Amino acid sequence: MKNYNLSLNQFFPVPGKTDENKQFILEKINAEAERGADIVCFPEACLTGYMVSHTAGYTADYASVHTGSCSAGCAAGIAVRSDDASVTEICAAAEEKNVVVSFGFLETCGNQFYISHMITGHGETVCYRKTHLGSREKGVFAPGDRLVIYQAGDLKIGVCLCWESHIPDIAAYYRERGIQLLLVPYASGMRGERCREFWRVHLPARASDNGIYAAACNGLITRSGEKGCGLALFDPKGNEIASYYEENEMSVMCRIGGTLPREREEDMKHISYFDHRRPELYRS
Repeated sequence: MKNYNLSLNQFFPVPGKTDENKQFILEKINAEAERGADIVCFPEACLTGYMVSHTAGYTADYASVHTGSCSAGCAAGIAVRSDDASVTEICAAAEEKNVVVSFGFLETCGNQFYISHMITGHGETVCYRKTHLGSREKGVFAPGDRLVIYQAGDLKIGVCLCWESHIPDIAAYYRERGIQLLLVPYASGMRGERCREFWRVHLPARASDNGIYAAACNGLITRSGEKGCGLALFDPKGNEIASYYEENEMSVMCRIGGTLPREREEDMKHISYFDHRRPELYRS
């Protein structure tokens, strides 16, 4: 696998302020490309902001924006189409700056709403619709019906959103199809040490079980009065090699690449456990 500079970005996407969020994303793409980034990753629903209750209002005041209450009416007020100008501008910026950009938005399509995430750049664009919805999301959003893989050159990326990282089958599906990097964008109210402890349970497992990099980035949103945050990268052995768990806008640049376990001569230090599975025993 070639070496790539991965930029993980944490900021506060204000629900309903799509133009402002888009401008921040565009500026950050420019800045991170100048710093040498090859891949620029943003949080779940960062373009539109994550959903809020009708009573919260659309404001940058952390104390008054919460994600614990959902409604279809609220989703309708902030969701955009996948071909909206704000989406296509970000895709165009990725091409102009010659980087891969990963960003999310609440999507409207027909009479359905989705939590969608796009990976774009180098002439390739894929859009993933969250397939496994959280309890607060069911009844508001429709689940996506397929997993998608971004590929440009030798780089293959899979994506799962927030609590989908708890479902091992998603990462295994992607690994079976050759991904090297799993992106896990969040819109979670988990803060600081709680986020660190939470991520260090399952994200290293997704990485080490499959011999892939797993990268997570959270939005600075609030839930139940807590300000969510977190950026982290785990290597193919499950080691945390970069992280940031403070409540400020932040970009963390880290390097991925080199020889993956699947590419090594087998020994007990560099074994590819994924390749030793016997799926005929545990697949119906």
